[in-house]
Amino acid sequence: MRWLLICLNGDVSPAFRLPKKPEAPISILERVHAPRLLALPVSRAHRAPASFSVKVISHTDNMKSKPSSPHSLILVAGTVISTASLHAGPTLPPPAVDAKNPPVQFAADVSPWTFSAGATVRSIDADFHFAQPTPLSWQPLIGRASRGRGDVGFSNGNSVVRYDDGIVGPSINFGGVENFGLSQGMINSGSQLSGTGRTLATGQPIYNAAFHSSTTSYSVDTHLHSLDASDSDVGVGPYVNLSYAVFSGSESSVALNLGWSYVRTEHGTGPTALGYQHVFRKDTAYTYNYDFFTAAGVAPASYPHTVGLPNSALVYDAALYDALAVPSPTGTRSPRKSSRASSKVAAAFVPVATSKLDVTLNEVVFSVEYRRKLGDRLHIGLAVGPTLNVIDSDFDAKLAWYANGRSTPVAVERRHESSTDVKVGVMGQVNVVFDLTEKLFLEAHGSYRWVDSADVGGSAASVSIDPSSWEGGLGIGIRF
Repeated sequence: MRWLLICLNGDVSPAFRLPKKPEAPISILERVHAPRLLALPVSRAHRAPASFSVKVISHTDNMKSKPSSPHSLILVAGTVISTASLHAGPTLPPPAVDAKNPPVQFAADVSPWTFSAGATVRSIDADFHFAQPTPLSWQPLIGRASRGRGDVGFSNGNSVVRYDDGIVGPSINFGGVENFGLSQGMINSGSQLSGTGRTLATGQPIYNAAFHSSTTSYSVDTHLHSLDASDSDVGVGPYVNLSYAVFSGSESSVALNLGWSYVRTEHGTGPTALGYQHVFRKDTAYTYNYDFFTAAGVAPASYPHTVGLPNSALVYDAALYDALAVPSPTGTRSPRKSSRASSKVAAAFVPVATSKLDVTLNEVVFSVEYRRKLGDRLHIGLAVGPTLNVIDSDFDAKLAWYANGRSTPVAVERRHESSTDVKVGVMGQVNVVFDLTEKLFLEAHGSYRWVDSADVGGSAASVSIDPSSWEGGLGIGIRF
């Protein structure tokens, strides 16, 4: 058994040297005017008072006896001596430390519990999708889809055809013959008449009577497409971690961790055009030319002029008129038609998509950590475990149709959706700890978090939230 000799208020006297080869157990240590002494077995001396100087006197179980004296102190192995007697006598300076026989030091107890808190940084990705827009209902914005009489054609003698500036039909009954090739009608303006240079067989000049009709039609050229866009944002938030060491060794330890963190991110696509829808206007002007003559051989003096025998006539069928008229040929021609069309962009509509997404992520981590000492104050650890993620999101999507570059939309489609998704993930993390004191420490960590994505929205507009990312943190902790 090893013995400790504790000297109270003084140093150990040389008189207490032990023989190199003790022959019998020593129970009495003797010295006249010796300081107070306390001898205890090492196995029971768990803690020494801070003011005591502890020195190893012997490493044998047997001490050789010497004669006792009135000033002797009887020391028995395993005996506990009351510390009340330690306060008697004057106080002397602490003894000098012997380099060859240093004081025995006892390690302080280490708590298995630690708590740390700090700031975490991680990124969240958002993948936005807008479906191809439905073409805009543009007709109410333009007005009537078509205007004008259109291509009304010629009179065949039996029908009455109305033009923008006159009427042709029905046929003239001449000498009891209904279809004589000539027609009555109405000419609204003298500007409709022009000379042809031709004459009838009887010498009267033949004029050209122009009647008009028009139409306006619209056509659409549509090129629309979907949109897929991504946006990433980095969020900074708090984290806390509670750890319990289930195993502690001199160089390594194993701990169970329970942690929580919070981050918030904002995402969006910005205004993005999803194609265009152009509406074209086509204006077509039709001109119908009829031969016209008067019995007097001169153009009418006033308008509107009513056409009809015996004063005037319009030729709707020159071949029929030549066959029945005398003399023949008459020199007339059947009606002719001409047209002129023009086209332009009546309206240019552009659908513009915008979106906004706010994400908050609450993460709870359960992990097992293996930690190893790299020095007196530095530790490195590796932690792995599952995560529970609560993902709250607010999603706003808007599709606005703008016409001809104007700033005010002509039609707007909006969508708003709030969602809460709970996802299970997994993480791997490296921790570095630096001890400031026995209780306080600084810590830094880096990790990768994998979490399944969360989908928000519908068929027209949606977003996929991907929280999987690298993560880092810096904090301070305490052992308690």
